[in-house]
Amino acid sequence: MTTDAPTPPAAPVQRRYHFHWPGVTYVIVTLFLAVGALNSQNNLLFATLGVAMGGLLVSGIISGWSLMGLRLERDVSTAGTVGSPMQVRYVLHNVNRLMPSMALNIEEVRPRRGTGGWWEYFDTPRAFVAFIGPRGRARARATVTPLRRGCPPLRYVRVWSTFPFGLAKKSMWFEIPQGALVYPADLRLRPEFLRSLSAQSRLGSGEEPSPGHGDEFYGLREYAAGDNPRRIAWKPSARTGTLVIRQHAAPAPVRLWVVLRLGSRAHAGLDEVSIALAASVLRQAEHQAVAVGLAVPLTGAVHAPRRDRRHVARMLEDLARLDLAALAESRATGAEAFPAAARRGASIVIDADSDTPPRWGGGSRVAVKQVRSVVLDAPENSRLLALLAGGAA
Repeated sequence: MTTDAPTPPAAPVQRRYHFHWPGVTYVIVTLFLAVGALNSQNNLLFATLGVAMGGLLVSGIISGWSLMGLRLERDVSTAGTVGSPMQVRYVLHNVNRLMPSMALNIEEVRPRRGTGGWWEYFDTPRAFVAFIGPRGRARARATVTPLRRGCPPLRYVRVWSTFPFGLAKKSMWFEIPQGALVYPADLRLRPEFLRSLSAQSRLGSGEEPSPGHGDEFYGLREYAAGDNPRRIAWKPSARTGTLVIRQHAAPAPVRLWVVLRLGSRAHAGLDEVSIALAASVLRQAEHQAVAVGLAVPLTGAVHAPRRDRRHVARMLEDLARLDLAALAESRATGAEAFPAAARRGASIVIDADSDTPPRWGGGSRVAVKQVRSVVLDAPENSRLLALLAGGAA
Protein backbone atom coordinates (compact mmCIF):
# COMPACT_ATOMS: atom_id res chain seq x y z
CA MET A 1 0.00 0.00 0.00
CA THR A 2 1.38 3.40 -0.97
CA THR A 3 -0.80 5.92 0.87
CA ASP A 4 1.01 8.94 2.22
CA ALA A 5 2.61 8.68 5.67
CA PRO A 6 1.81 11.17 8.46
CA THR A 7 3.43 14.54 7.80
CA PRO A 8 5.25 16.78 10.31
CA PRO A 9 3.05 19.30 12.15
CA ALA A 10 1.97 22.05 9.78
CA ALA A 11 1.68 25.73 10.70
CA PRO A 12 -1.45 27.66 9.71
CA VAL A 13 -1.44 29.39 6.33
CA GLN A 14 -4.53 31.55 6.86
CA ARG A 15 -6.38 33.13 9.81
CA ARG A 16 -9.77 34.75 9.73
CA TYR A 17 -12.86 35.71 11.70
CA HIS A 18 -16.30 34.65 10.49
CA PHE A 19 -19.77 36.18 10.70
CA HIS A 20 -22.14 33.78 12.37
CA TRP A 21 -25.64 34.40 13.63
CA PRO A 22 -25.09 34.20 17.42
CA GLY A 23 -22.37 36.84 17.19
CA VAL A 24 -24.37 39.04 14.79
CA THR A 25 -27.43 38.85 17.04
CA TYR A 26 -25.33 39.75 20.07
CA VAL A 27 -23.87 42.79 18.30
CA ILE A 28 -27.35 44.00 17.28
CA VAL A 29 -28.62 43.69 20.87
CA THR A 30 -25.52 45.55 22.10
CA LEU A 31 -26.22 48.41 19.66
CA PHE A 32 -29.80 48.68 20.98
CA LEU A 33 -28.39 48.85 24.51
CA ALA A 34 -26.02 51.63 23.44
CA VAL A 35 -28.85 53.64 21.87
CA GLY A 36 -31.04 53.17 24.94
CA ALA A 37 -28.25 54.14 27.35
CA LEU A 38 -27.41 57.31 25.41
CA ASN A 39 -31.02 58.39 25.13
CA SER A 40 -32.03 57.66 28.72
CA GLN A 41 -28.69 58.35 30.47
CA ASN A 42 -29.57 55.43 32.74
CA ASN A 43 -26.63 54.17 34.80
CA LEU A 44 -27.95 50.59 34.82
CA LEU A 45 -28.11 50.55 31.01
CA PHE A 46 -24.55 51.92 30.81
CA ALA A 47 -23.34 49.15 33.13
CA THR A 48 -25.15 46.52 31.06
CA LEU A 49 -23.65 47.99 27.87
CA GLY A 50 -20.15 47.77 29.38
CA VAL A 51 -20.63 44.12 30.32
CA ALA A 52 -21.94 43.33 26.84
CA MET A 53 -19.02 45.05 25.10
CA GLY A 54 -16.56 43.38 27.47
CA GLY A 55 -17.99 39.97 26.70
CA LEU A 56 -17.66 40.61 22.97
CA LEU A 57 -14.03 41.75 23.27
CA VAL A 58 -13.04 38.89 25.58
CA SER A 59 -14.68 36.36 23.27
CA GLY A 60 -12.84 37.71 20.23
CA ILE A 61 -9.44 37.96 21.91
CA ILE A 62 -9.51 34.59 23.67
CA SER A 63 -10.88 32.67 20.68
CA GLY A 64 -8.12 34.10 18.48
CA TRP A 65 -5.27 33.79 20.97
CA SER A 66 -6.05 30.16 21.80
CA LEU A 67 -5.77 29.22 18.09
CA MET A 68 -2.59 31.12 17.26
CA GLY A 69 -0.27 28.43 18.62
CA LEU A 70 -1.87 25.41 16.96
CA ARG A 71 -0.01 23.00 14.68
CA LEU A 72 -1.70 20.11 12.88
CA GLU A 73 -0.88 16.64 11.57
CA ARG A 74 -3.12 14.43 9.42
CA ASP A 75 -2.80 10.65 9.01
CA VAL A 76 -4.51 8.76 6.17
CA SER A 77 -2.03 5.88 5.99
CA THR A 78 -4.75 3.27 6.57
CA ALA A 79 -6.70 2.45 3.41
CA GLY A 80 -10.48 2.44 3.47
CA THR A 81 -13.03 0.20 1.76
CA VAL A 82 -16.15 1.21 -0.13
CA GLY A 83 -19.19 0.91 2.11
CA SER A 84 -17.17 0.47 5.34
CA PRO A 85 -16.18 3.10 7.92
CA MET A 86 -12.82 4.77 7.28
CA GLN A 87 -10.88 6.90 9.75
CA VAL A 88 -8.96 10.10 9.13
CA ARG A 89 -6.71 10.83 12.12
CA TYR A 90 -5.50 14.22 13.33
CA VAL A 91 -2.96 15.32 15.92
CA LEU A 92 -3.20 18.90 17.22
CA HIS A 93 -0.17 20.50 18.92
CA ASN A 94 -0.47 23.60 21.11
CA VAL A 95 2.86 25.44 21.18
CA ASN A 96 1.54 28.26 23.42
CA ARG A 97 3.36 28.46 26.75
CA LEU A 98 0.44 29.78 28.78
CA MET A 99 -2.80 29.67 26.81
CA PRO A 100 -4.75 26.42 26.46
CA SER A 101 -6.99 25.68 23.49
CA MET A 102 -10.56 24.49 24.01
CA ALA A 103 -13.61 23.45 21.99
CA LEU A 104 -11.75 22.94 18.70
CA ASN A 105 -13.61 21.75 15.59
CA ILE A 106 -11.59 20.12 12.78
CA GLU A 107 -12.92 19.68 9.26
CA GLU A 108 -11.64 19.18 5.73
CA VAL A 109 -12.19 22.16 3.45
CA ARG A 110 -13.93 21.77 0.12
CA PRO A 111 -12.79 24.34 -2.49
CA ARG A 112 -15.48 26.38 -4.21
CA ARG A 113 -14.31 25.15 -7.61
CA GLY A 114 -12.77 21.99 -8.97
CA THR A 115 -13.64 18.35 -9.47
CA GLY A 116 -12.14 15.04 -8.48
CA GLY A 117 -11.71 16.00 -4.83
CA TRP A 118 -12.37 14.05 -1.68
CA TRP A 119 -16.03 15.22 -1.60
CA GLU A 120 -16.75 12.87 -4.50
CA TYR A 121 -15.71 9.92 -2.32
CA PHE A 122 -17.18 10.62 1.13
CA ASP A 123 -18.87 13.25 3.29
CA THR A 124 -16.91 15.97 5.05
CA PRO A 125 -14.56 14.48 7.69
CA ARG A 126 -15.18 16.26 11.01
CA ALA A 127 -13.57 15.82 14.42
CA PHE A 128 -13.65 17.60 17.79
CA VAL A 129 -11.08 18.26 20.52
CA ALA A 130 -12.33 19.49 23.89
CA PHE A 131 -9.07 20.67 25.47
CA ILE A 132 -5.34 20.99 24.78
CA GLY A 133 -3.13 22.31 27.55
CA PRO A 134 -0.14 24.60 27.00
CA ARG A 135 2.68 22.75 25.24
CA GLY A 136 0.36 19.78 24.92
CA ARG A 137 -1.20 17.78 22.12
CA ALA A 138 -4.40 15.90 21.48
CA ARG A 139 -5.55 13.27 19.02
CA ALA A 140 -8.84 13.21 17.15
CA ARG A 141 -10.33 11.14 14.38
CA ALA A 142 -13.08 11.59 11.85
CA THR A 143 -15.08 8.60 10.63
CA VAL A 144 -16.43 8.62 7.09
CA THR A 145 -17.92 5.97 4.79
CA PRO A 146 -16.43 5.98 1.25
CA LEU A 147 -18.96 5.65 -1.55
CA ARG A 148 -16.48 4.93 -4.37
CA ARG A 149 -13.02 3.45 -4.76
CA GLY A 150 -9.96 5.45 -5.78
CA CYS A 151 -7.41 7.90 -4.39
CA PRO A 152 -9.20 10.93 -2.90
CA PRO A 153 -6.82 13.90 -2.59
CA LEU A 154 -6.88 15.88 0.67
CA ARG A 155 -5.37 19.35 0.94
CA TYR A 156 -6.80 21.99 3.30
CA VAL A 157 -7.92 21.48 6.89
CA ARG A 158 -9.76 24.10 8.93
CA VAL A 159 -9.70 24.32 12.73
CA TRP A 160 -12.25 26.69 14.24
CA SER A 161 -13.63 27.60 17.64
CA THR A 162 -16.22 29.90 19.22
CA PHE A 163 -14.84 29.53 22.75
CA PRO A 164 -15.61 30.89 25.32
CA PHE A 165 -19.05 32.45 24.78
CA GLY A 166 -19.92 31.35 21.25
CA LEU A 167 -19.95 34.95 20.02
CA ALA A 168 -16.82 35.21 17.86
CA LYS A 169 -15.85 32.47 15.41
CA LYS A 170 -12.16 32.29 14.51
CA SER A 171 -10.61 29.74 12.13
CA MET A 172 -7.11 28.65 11.13
CA TRP A 173 -6.39 26.97 7.78
CA PHE A 174 -3.67 24.39 7.33
CA GLU A 175 -2.37 23.19 3.96
CA ILE A 176 -1.46 19.47 4.13
CA PRO A 177 -1.53 17.83 0.67
CA GLN A 178 -2.06 14.07 1.04
CA GLY A 179 -3.65 11.24 -0.86
CA ALA A 180 -5.89 8.62 0.71
CA LEU A 181 -6.67 5.19 -0.73
CA VAL A 182 -10.07 3.48 -0.93
CA TYR A 183 -10.21 -0.20 -1.86
CA PRO A 184 -13.15 -1.72 -3.81
CA ALA A 185 -16.16 -2.92 -1.86
CA ASP A 186 -15.94 -6.23 0.03
CA LEU A 187 -18.79 -8.51 -1.02
CA ARG A 188 -19.62 -11.63 0.97
CA LEU A 189 -19.32 -14.60 -1.38
CA ARG A 190 -21.06 -17.95 -1.15
CA PRO A 191 -18.79 -20.52 0.57
CA GLU A 192 -19.62 -23.21 -2.00
CA PHE A 193 -18.44 -20.92 -4.80
CA LEU A 194 -14.99 -20.51 -3.26
CA ARG A 195 -14.75 -24.20 -2.45
CA SER A 196 -15.53 -25.10 -6.06
CA LEU A 197 -12.76 -22.77 -7.26
CA SER A 198 -10.22 -24.26 -4.86
CA ALA A 199 -11.17 -27.79 -5.89
CA GLN A 200 -10.16 -27.03 -9.50
CA SER A 201 -6.53 -26.57 -8.42
CA ARG A 202 -5.15 -29.73 -6.86
CA LEU A 203 -2.86 -29.25 -3.86
CA GLY A 204 0.63 -30.33 -4.78
CA SER A 205 0.11 -30.21 -8.54
CA GLY A 206 3.38 -28.34 -8.63
CA GLU A 207 6.31 -28.18 -6.22
CA GLU A 208 7.92 -25.23 -4.50
CA PRO A 209 11.73 -24.78 -4.82
CA SER A 210 12.25 -25.47 -1.11
CA PRO A 211 12.46 -28.58 1.07
CA GLY A 212 9.25 -29.91 2.54
CA HIS A 213 6.96 -32.94 2.61
CA GLY A 214 5.85 -33.23 -1.00
CA ASP A 215 6.28 -36.16 -3.39
CA GLU A 216 9.01 -34.88 -5.70
CA PHE A 217 12.73 -35.28 -4.99
CA TYR A 218 14.49 -32.08 -3.84
CA GLY A 219 18.03 -33.07 -2.84
CA LEU A 220 20.32 -34.71 -0.31
CA ARG A 221 21.76 -33.45 2.95
CA GLU A 222 23.89 -34.86 5.73
CA TYR A 223 22.14 -36.95 8.38
CA ALA A 224 21.48 -35.13 11.69
CA ALA A 225 20.47 -36.58 15.06
CA GLY A 226 16.69 -36.96 15.23
CA ASP A 227 16.15 -37.55 11.49
CA ASN A 228 13.86 -40.40 10.49
CA PRO A 229 16.08 -43.39 9.57
CA ARG A 230 13.61 -44.34 6.84
CA ARG A 231 14.72 -41.27 4.88
CA ILE A 232 18.37 -42.33 4.73
CA ALA A 233 19.61 -42.69 1.12
CA TRP A 234 21.68 -45.84 1.49
CA LYS A 235 23.32 -45.98 -1.93
CA PRO A 236 24.61 -42.36 -1.86
CA SER A 237 25.64 -42.93 1.76
CA ALA A 238 27.66 -46.02 0.74
CA ARG A 239 29.40 -44.08 -2.04
CA THR A 240 30.36 -41.11 0.15
CA GLY A 241 30.92 -42.93 3.41
CA THR A 242 28.63 -40.45 5.19
CA LEU A 243 24.98 -40.88 6.05
CA VAL A 244 22.80 -38.59 3.93
CA ILE A 245 19.05 -37.90 4.02
CA ARG A 246 16.75 -37.73 1.03
CA GLN A 247 14.70 -34.49 0.93
CA HIS A 248 11.44 -33.85 -0.91
CA ALA A 249 10.16 -30.57 -2.31
CA ALA A 250 7.40 -28.72 -0.52
CA PRO A 251 3.99 -29.08 -2.21
CA ALA A 252 2.78 -25.98 -3.99
CA PRO A 253 -0.27 -24.27 -2.48
CA VAL A 254 -3.58 -24.08 -4.26
CA ARG A 255 -3.22 -21.61 -7.13
CA LEU A 256 -6.01 -19.34 -8.31
CA TRP A 257 -6.01 -16.78 -11.12
CA VAL A 258 -8.55 -13.95 -11.08
CA VAL A 259 -8.96 -12.56 -14.60
CA LEU A 260 -10.83 -9.25 -14.76
CA ARG A 261 -12.32 -8.30 -18.12
CA LEU A 262 -13.73 -4.78 -18.20
CA GLY A 263 -16.24 -3.44 -20.69
CA SER A 264 -16.72 -0.06 -22.35
CA ARG A 265 -17.96 3.26 -21.01
CA ALA A 266 -21.54 2.03 -21.47
CA HIS A 267 -20.90 -0.62 -18.79
CA ALA A 268 -19.30 1.66 -16.19
CA GLY A 269 -21.67 0.50 -13.45
CA LEU A 270 -21.08 -3.16 -14.30
CA ASP A 271 -17.34 -2.52 -14.39
CA GLU A 272 -17.49 -1.27 -10.80
CA VAL A 273 -19.32 -4.44 -9.73
CA SER A 274 -16.71 -6.51 -11.59
CA ILE A 275 -13.87 -4.76 -9.77
CA ALA A 276 -15.58 -5.24 -6.40
CA LEU A 277 -16.19 -8.93 -7.14
CA ALA A 278 -12.55 -9.44 -8.16
CA ALA A 279 -11.35 -7.74 -4.96
CA SER A 280 -13.70 -9.91 -2.88
CA VAL A 281 -12.33 -13.11 -4.45
CA LEU A 282 -8.78 -11.92 -3.70
CA ARG A 283 -9.65 -11.29 -0.05
CA GLN A 284 -11.43 -14.61 0.40
CA ALA A 285 -8.56 -16.47 -1.26
CA GLU A 286 -6.15 -14.88 1.18
CA HIS A 287 -8.31 -16.00 4.13
CA GLN A 288 -8.25 -19.57 2.79
CA ALA A 289 -4.43 -19.58 2.33
CA VAL A 290 -4.75 -19.81 -1.46
CA ALA A 291 -1.97 -18.52 -3.71
CA VAL A 292 -3.93 -15.98 -5.71
CA GLY A 293 -2.99 -13.86 -8.72
CA LEU A 294 -4.64 -11.13 -10.76
CA ALA A 295 -4.70 -10.38 -14.50
CA VAL A 296 -6.38 -7.35 -16.08
CA PRO A 297 -6.09 -7.68 -19.89
CA LEU A 298 -7.33 -4.14 -20.50
CA THR A 299 -4.30 -2.67 -18.69
CA GLY A 300 -1.82 -5.52 -19.24
CA ALA A 301 -1.38 -5.90 -15.47
CA VAL A 302 -0.38 -9.42 -14.39
CA HIS A 303 0.37 -10.49 -10.80
CA ALA A 304 1.47 -14.12 -10.57
CA PRO A 305 -0.23 -16.18 -7.82
CA ARG A 306 1.44 -15.86 -4.44
CA ARG A 307 0.40 -16.51 -0.88
CA ASP A 308 1.32 -13.23 0.77
CA ARG A 309 -0.75 -10.54 2.49
CA ARG A 310 1.33 -7.73 1.02
CA HIS A 311 0.90 -9.26 -2.43
CA VAL A 312 -2.89 -9.17 -2.01
CA ALA A 313 -2.67 -5.56 -0.76
CA ARG A 314 -0.76 -4.58 -3.91
CA MET A 315 -3.41 -6.17 -6.13
CA LEU A 316 -6.19 -4.43 -4.21
CA GLU A 317 -4.34 -1.14 -4.65
CA ASP A 318 -4.12 -1.71 -8.41
CA LEU A 319 -7.86 -2.33 -8.51
CA ALA A 320 -8.50 0.82 -6.46
CA ARG A 321 -6.43 2.92 -8.88
CA LEU A 322 -8.10 1.69 -12.08
CA ASP A 323 -9.30 4.69 -14.09
CA LEU A 324 -12.28 3.51 -16.12
CA ALA A 325 -12.63 6.82 -17.96
CA ALA A 326 -9.07 6.59 -19.27
CA LEU A 327 -9.54 2.94 -20.28
CA ALA A 328 -12.95 3.35 -21.92
CA GLU A 329 -11.61 3.06 -25.48
CA SER A 330 -9.15 0.23 -24.78
CA ARG A 331 -9.78 -3.42 -25.56
CA ALA A 332 -8.43 -6.64 -24.12
CA THR A 333 -5.46 -8.17 -25.97
CA GLY A 334 -6.44 -11.83 -25.45
CA ALA A 335 -4.80 -14.97 -24.04
CA GLU A 336 -1.33 -14.19 -25.40
CA ALA A 337 -1.05 -11.39 -22.84
CA PHE A 338 -0.67 -13.99 -20.08
CA PRO A 339 2.42 -16.12 -19.34
CA ALA A 340 2.30 -19.86 -19.85
CA ALA A 341 2.37 -20.37 -16.09
CA ALA A 342 -1.05 -18.72 -15.92
CA ARG A 343 -2.61 -21.89 -17.31
CA ARG A 344 -1.72 -23.82 -14.15
CA GLY A 345 -4.21 -23.94 -11.31
CA ALA A 346 -7.78 -22.73 -11.12
CA SER A 347 -9.03 -19.58 -12.80
CA ILE A 348 -12.07 -17.38 -12.67
CA VAL A 349 -12.89 -14.90 -15.42
CA ILE A 350 -15.00 -12.00 -14.16
CA ASP A 351 -16.63 -10.40 -17.17
CA ALA A 352 -18.47 -7.07 -17.11
CA ASP A 353 -19.83 -7.64 -20.63
CA SER A 354 -22.06 -10.71 -20.38
CA ASP A 355 -22.71 -10.72 -24.14
CA THR A 356 -19.07 -11.43 -25.01
CA PRO A 357 -17.50 -14.83 -24.22
CA PRO A 358 -14.17 -14.80 -22.37
CA ARG A 359 -11.05 -14.84 -24.50
CA TRP A 360 -8.96 -16.56 -21.88
CA GLY A 361 -9.66 -20.28 -22.04
CA GLY A 362 -10.48 -22.63 -19.21
CA GLY A 363 -11.63 -21.98 -15.68
CA SER A 364 -14.88 -20.57 -14.41
CA ARG A 365 -16.64 -17.49 -15.70
CA VAL A 366 -18.91 -15.08 -13.86
CA ALA A 367 -20.93 -12.56 -15.87
CA VAL A 368 -21.67 -9.58 -13.68
CA LYS A 369 -25.37 -9.67 -14.56
CA GLN A 370 -25.49 -13.05 -12.80
CA VAL A 371 -23.34 -11.90 -9.88
CA ARG A 372 -25.99 -12.86 -7.31
CA SER A 373 -25.31 -16.51 -8.09
CA VAL A 374 -21.97 -16.20 -6.26
CA VAL A 375 -22.81 -13.44 -3.74
CA LEU A 376 -24.72 -14.13 -0.55
CA ASP A 377 -28.23 -12.71 -0.25
CA ALA A 378 -27.36 -10.40 2.62
CA PRO A 379 -28.62 -6.83 3.28
CA GLU A 380 -25.10 -5.41 3.21
CA ASN A 381 -24.42 -7.03 -0.17
CA SER A 382 -27.66 -5.63 -1.62
CA ARG A 383 -26.73 -2.17 -0.38
CA LEU A 384 -23.24 -2.36 -1.87
CA LEU A 385 -24.46 -3.70 -5.22
CA ALA A 386 -27.03 -0.92 -5.46
CA LEU A 387 -24.34 1.62 -4.59
CA LEU A 388 -21.90 0.29 -7.21
CA ALA A 389 -24.24 -0.34 -10.10
CA GLY A 390 -27.36 1.63 -9.31
CA GLY A 391 -29.37 -1.60 -9.20
CA ALA A 392 -28.00 -2.84 -12.55
CA ALA A 393 -26.67 -6.00 -10.95
